[in-house]
Amino acid sequence: MNQKMKTNSISLVFAVVCMALYFFFPINAYKFEIFVGTLIFLLLLPILYTKLILHKTYADIGFTSMTINVRDVLFIFTSIILGGLFSFIIVSIGWGVEEYAQILSKTIFTHFGAFAVYELFFSSIMLFLFTFFSWGFVYSFKCEDKIYTYIISLIIFTIFLMNFYANIWIVLPLLIPTFFVPQIRDKKNIIYIFIAIFVINLILDTLIIKSFT
Repeated sequence: MNQKMKTNSISLVFAVVCMALYFFFPINAYKFEIFVGTLIFLLLLPILYTKLILHKTYADIGFTSMTINVRDVLFIFTSIILGGLFSFIIVSIGWGVEEYAQILSKTIFTHFGAFAVYELFFSSIMLFLFTFFSWGFVYSFKCEDKIYTYIISLIIFTIFLMNFYANIWIVLPLLIPTFFVPQIRDKKNIIYIFIAIFVINLILDTLIIKSFT
């Protein structure tokens, strides 16, 4: 086992430990505590590990300068369109919609302000942390065969989303931007892939709420 493989193996173990802490650390089921726990285990610890142990830069985990070109916009726009269409199909057919709606607070269905706060200050932040951990931190390991890194990151991201949404049908539209990861994420800011995921989530939640009101 060469040094790179050894480092990647140790990093993967560290990532699994962070995930285990996120899922099993004893905290109460309050959104604030869940948010703080997620912030520590999925953002703070990976950044400290990257800087102090791996001695890598922020650019290695997806925090590069915010530069964008027509090609980037095309991939982001395409993923949003496909994710939006898939969301519309799922809501129209009703796959998992009722189960997901039961998770959402009833206040969100009747008050736009509550919906906006939920999307901007809870859902979006959680999605960013999931995205950073999967497509920023884990994806930066760069195994010798790049496809392995992609598959591992995709599996981890899916696990997070399944835990957050509790329904595979609701999760599927949010996975569409991940198929464009090599084009959107490589040597670019992690924010770009997050934007696509967040917009699709916003479309999906809006369609679901509209279907119940």
